[in-house]
Amino acid sequence: MGHVYAFDRLSGAVRWKYAVQWRGLASDVIRSGENIYALTLEDDLLCLDLDTGQVKWTFQSNAPPKSLFWASSSTLVGDRVFFGGLDGFVYALDARTAKLVWKSGLGARVTTSVVSQGSDLYVGTASHHLYRVDAVSGGILADLPVEAEPRWRLIVTRDSLLAFLGPQILASFDLSLKGAHWSTKASHNWTSARPYVWHETVLSGDSKELIAFRAADGARLWSQQIPGTIRGIGVSDDVLYMGTLKGSVLALELVR
Repeated sequence: MGHVYAFDRLSGAVRWKYAVQWRGLASDVIRSGENIYALTLEDDLLCLDLDTGQVKWTFQSNAPPKSLFWASSSTLVGDRVFFGGLDGFVYALDARTAKLVWKSGLGARVTTSVVSQGSDLYVGTASHHLYRVDAVSGGILADLPVEAEPRWRLIVTRDSLLAFLGPQILASFDLSLKGAHWSTKASHNWTSARPYVWHETVLSGDSKELIAFRAADGARLWSQQIPGTIRGIGVSDDVLYMGTLKGSVLALELVR
């Protein structure tokens, strides 16, 4: 069993917690007004009241019972919430009522978050495909085969889609999904939850180092040995913050 927690910003005290049955959740928690949304590892999309933690509604995909896969994260666009299911469908729901607006079959388990750019949604599947989906109708706008399974969180920049493919590949694609700008293969498995964009670089981490690539062409710019397995990266103008799987947080000041 896992929980969704709400904390007081000033004191850090727990305001409420909501128990998630069975395996819990590992998705982002997103907010719209007084609602928050999270996707459980059982493929249940939850809508909770921000102030109380009470359930407003739940929606379950048609995934087989007790499927054991990492769940993707949902996204909000206007008054709709979207998520990719373990059953291979992308779902669009009314964010207030959970009424199904549309669902679009992709033919394989969704393996990434759903991210949006304008009226387009992007998602990857276990069949080694990236898709661009119309957020209004659910129609498939582009279907791009890629060299390995897209994983975890996709990142949309001004002109690119960044994705981890399999355990070691980082790739950049044009937003129309006609092809790749560049791709690079790491010597170790990526462990950061996603690629991170900082100024004109793309940052990614593994069990040994933090690596920066030039966003335009994927050229490796620099790397820094890190004592720990990197999971999260935070950025400011001149300092990078890294959270590791051992629980430590490291700060790296860069001189430019």
